[in-house]
Amino acid sequence: MIQALFSRIYPATLREFRYCVSLSHIEKRLSGAIPVLQRPLVLLIILLLAIFLCTATLQAQTSPFLGDWQVPSGSIVRIDPCSSDFCIRIVSISPTAPKTDINNPDANLRGKSLCNLEIGSRFHPSDATHASGGTIYDPRSGNTYRGSMVVDGDTMRLRGYVGISLFGRTEIWHRVHQSYASCH
Repeated sequence: MIQALFSRIYPATLREFRYCVSLSHIEKRLSGAIPVLQRPLVLLIILLLAIFLCTATLQAQTSPFLGDWQVPSGSIVRIDPCSSDFCIRIVSISPTAPKTDINNPDANLRGKSLCNLEIGSRFHPSDATHASGGTIYDPRSGNTYRGSMVVDGDTMRLRGYVGISLFGRTEIWHRVHQSYASCH
């Protein structure tokens, strides 16, 4: 009796097992995807895209500009990548600094908080330690200037100017390594 039962089950089980693990079954399921990956142009595009994305991410992560910097007023700003450029945002406001943008030339924006305010944009790195072509907003005066930045280790010189670099001033910013209370 057991032999009769086994003889009925065994062929069906063996067939199902062979079907599930057969390479022809797997090849049939993947046959639509394999020809696309065998085309040299598609592989080249995928490879170039991967290289581009990896190098752009690596460059952004290793830039000496990125990070938190303390400005002369005691506030802390953060430089982050914005597409291929850098942006500057206030992340901690000094106790002696005003909390709102009271000197903004636009009266409607004077009540806006300085917390998370973008004060710099479009700074384009020209080499490993220089970035230029950006604009910087000074909340103390309410004026916007053209700007350039030079990094030397944990010190950065930010030059804000009108027209040409000769007509401006330079501030020294220091990299922040310790924790701080961020504004909300």
